[in-house]
Amino acid sequence: MPTGRRALVFAGLAAVVLTSAAAAGPPGSWTRAGKRPGSDAFQAGLARTADGVLHVVSLREDGTKVDLWQVRIDSDGRLVGSNEIAAAWSRLANPDLVLTSDGGLRVVFGGAHTEDPAETAVGVLSATAPAAGAPWTLDPDPVVTDPASASADVGAGVARDGDPVVAWVFGGSLQYHWGVGPTSRDLTVPRAGCCATDPDVATDSASGQTYVGWFTDVVRASGIFVQALGPAGPVGRRLYAPGSSAKNRTGAAPPGQRVAIAARNGGPGVYLSYAIGYPKVRRVGLWRVGQPTTVLRLVAPGATDVALAAGPQGRLWLAWQRSGRIFATRTNRAVTKAEPARAFTPPPRTTGIWSVQGDGSLGPLDLVVNVDATGGTTFWHQQVLPVLSLNVTATAQQAAGATRYVFDVTDAGDAVPNATVRFGTQTLTTGAAGTVTLTTTDRPATATTSKPGYASGSASVPSP
Repeated sequence: MPTGRRALVFAGLAAVVLTSAAAAGPPGSWTRAGKRPGSDAFQAGLARTADGVLHVVSLREDGTKVDLWQVRIDSDGRLVGSNEIAAAWSRLANPDLVLTSDGGLRVVFGGAHTEDPAETAVGVLSATAPAAGAPWTLDPDPVVTDPASASADVGAGVARDGDPVVAWVFGGSLQYHWGVGPTSRDLTVPRAGCCATDPDVATDSASGQTYVGWFTDVVRASGIFVQALGPAGPVGRRLYAPGSSAKNRTGAAPPGQRVAIAARNGGPGVYLSYAIGYPKVRRVGLWRVGQPTTVLRLVAPGATDVALAAGPQGRLWLAWQRSGRIFATRTNRAVTKAEPARAFTPPPRTTGIWSVQGDGSLGPLDLVVNVDATGGTTFWHQQVLPVLSLNVTATAQQAAGATRYVFDVTDAGDAVPNATVRFGTQTLTTGAAGTVTLTTTDRPATATTSKPGYASGSASVPSP
C-alpha cells in the first residue's frame, strides 16, 4: 500500500466474504463476529446505520502485521457480510465507529501503515465509508499527527452539530479533537490524572452537551470521571462518578475496556455504568451525569467489563461479565428501575472473556464479546431480547368455583399493551394499561405471556 497524504481506498464491496445466507444469529445463539486470530486486548467499535444494520469493526493479527476488519449484522441478528478495511498495517490500536452526518460510517483509530520515517499514514487516523460499509477511504489528514499516538486507543462520539469528537490518551494526558479536519486542534482535559485510560464520548440528545468519560488509578484521585466538552475546550469542572472507587480514593476497579458512557434515545441525560466496590466489587452502578448519587445499584459481585447501550424510548441496556458468564438487563423508560439481570452462557468452550459491548437501539441488545473460545481469541455476537414480566392476582367470585384473574404484563415496570397471555385453553390480549382480566373456573398452575420482540415470561397462578 503506497504512503502519502492523499485519499486512500482501503477496501471495496468486492471484498465482502459473507453473504446473507452465511450465518444465522437468532436470540440465544452465538455467532462468530470477528476475524481470528485476535487478542485479549482487542475492543470493537459499533454503529448502526439507518437500514438497521449493525457494523462492527475490530482488529485481527496478521503475522507481524495487523488488519482492521468489519462485520455487518442485520436487525434480526443474522451476519450478512464482512470485509477488510485495512490490511497488513505495522500498528493498529483499538478503533471506534460513529455515523457521519450523511448517514455513512466513520472509523477512528490509532495506527501506522509502515515504520518508514517518511510515512504520513501514522497517528490517530480517520476513514469513512457509505452506509453499505464499503469502500473505505482514509482521510488525507490524520486527526493527530504525532507518530507516538499511533498506539493510542480512542473513544469517539458525535456532537449535536454533526462533528465527530475523538478522545485519546497521549503523553500522560487526556486529549480530544472536536472535528477531524486539518483545522481541528489538540485540546487537553485538565486534571484528568497522569494515568487516565479508556476514554469514550457521548452527547446528550436533549441538551446537546458532549461529555468524555475516563478512568484513572492515581492514588487519592482514583475512579471514573466525566468532563463536559466544547469545540474550544472543556466546559466547567470534571465530575466524579459516585462509588467508582474506594471511599478514600486510594483504589478503584478498572473498567477493563472503554468507559461505559451513553446518551439516551428519546430522553435527556448522559449516563455512565461501572463496577462499584474496591477491592471487592459488589454491584454495578448506573449514574446520570451531574446527579449526586447513582440512580441504580444492581447486585453483581465480581462484575467486570461493564457495558452500556441506549435502547428505544429512553431505555438503557446494561451488560457485564462475571464468573465466566455474561449478564444483561434493560431499564424502564424513566431509567429508574431495571429487570432482574439474566445470565447467558458464553460461546462454546470459552476459557476467558475480555470485553463486553453492545448496541440496543432497535430494542433487542446486540451483544458483542471478545473471548478465548474454540479456535482462538475473537469476537462473538448474540442478540438478547428484553423480557416480559407477568404478575397474576386471583379473587374468588360468588359464582360457585369461579375465580377472577387479573394479568399484568410489564417491561421493567412499564405497562406492555397488546401482549398475549395464555391461561389454560384461553388466549387473551392486554390493553393499554398492560392488563387483562378473566373470570373462569379453570385453575391451571401457570400462565405465560409473549409479544414479538420480547422474550416470553411466565408466572405461577395463585389461589384465590
